[in-house]
Amino acid sequence: MKEEVREFLEKKNRNLIKHIRRLRLLIQRYRDDHGALVTVTSVEEIWVVFMRDGYPHYCLISLALTISFHENILLINDPGLVATKCKH
Repeated sequence: MKEEVREFLEKKNRNLIKHIRRLRLLIQRYRDDHGALVTVTSVEEIWVVFMRDGYPHYCLISLALTISFHENILLINDPGLVATKCKH
């Protein structure tokens, strides 16, 4: 019984960690590799949905490509829009 409870809690913890990682993407602004400001609006099962400043339509990127996306974008600190390399 204790083993089952431990496994259940470990699985819940893994799911929570995944959820937190997805939420970290939200409400963050980035500068993509073309220099456009990007705001992540949602993270779905297989997509990251974002908006580019000055572009009226939503954009999608595969969640599988998100690692590459994070390696190629700059995190924007809102107060001064100072770009720093994203560390995700």
